[in-house]
Order: sequence, then C-alpha cells, then structure tokens
Amino acid sequence: MSAPDELAPSVFEEARARIQQCRDADPEEAKRGFVAAMNDLIAARNRALAGDRTAAARDPALRQLNAILSLMASIEFPQSGLHRKRMDQVVEALARAS
Repeated sequence: MSAPDELAPSVFEEARARIQQCRDADPEEAKRGFVAAMNDLIAARNRALAGDRTAAARDPALRQLNAILSLMASIEFPQSGLHRKRMDQVVEALARAS
C-alpha cells in the first residue's frame, strides 16, 4: 500500500473524533482514549512505511502525521488529566490534515 492510501483523510478524522470525545471524559478514560488514538495513528504511519520507505518518507501527509505524533507525544499524563491546550492543538492539527 502506498502512503496516500494509508494516510487518507479518514485516518486523521477518526483520530480527531476520538480525541474530541476524550475532552469531557474523566482523566483515566481520557488518557486511554488519547493513547488509543495515538496508537491508531502510529499504526497507520507504520503501514504507510511498510512498502517503499523512501517514497513514503517524501509524502506530505506522512510528514504532517509525524509532526502531529510529535505534538501528541509532548503531552504528559499527570494524575490530574491531560493538558487540554495541547489536546486542542492536536485536534486542530488533525482537522487541518483531514
């Protein structure tokens, strides 16, 4: 599969919807949903890279996804919950990507 197939707008839309659902959840549920969305995005990235890594690495959607994953990884999970501002930034980045 090529990077564009694996990184279709729906991949970003599904992750964005899952993260938006986390916003009103209790901290533990929010953390689980956020991690699940991140894992889905990582899996999509890995599938995109499974074929021709050189071609996939040049794909703008993959570069955008890597930037989003970096932002997601920067969110710490304190006991009091996720950093809402960073979560909003991730949702905005996913909206632009879809």
